[in-house]
Amino acid sequence: SGRAHFWSGGGTLLATRPFTLGPHATLVLNTAGVTGLTGQAGSVTVTHDGGYGALAGKTVALEPASGFSFDSPMSGRAR
Repeated sequence: SGRAHFWSGGGTLLATRPFTLGPHATLVLNTAGVTGLTGQAGSVTVTHDGGYGALAGKTVALEPASGFSFDSPMSGRAR
């Protein structure tokens, strides 16, 4: 199990979304359905109950109006 924490550009927690993933599973989260995120800019932190380095992934942002997209790899914090 895990949680995606969404932060404003100023560092305020905007929302937390829990999730559950099985081995080799994929999570797609449409943030348009997360209350409090519309029109916001900021960052996301992902925490989970797995072992260190067990979760690998990337975040992908899509702008529906322009079709612009970008992605950023997720990396573990140094111990």
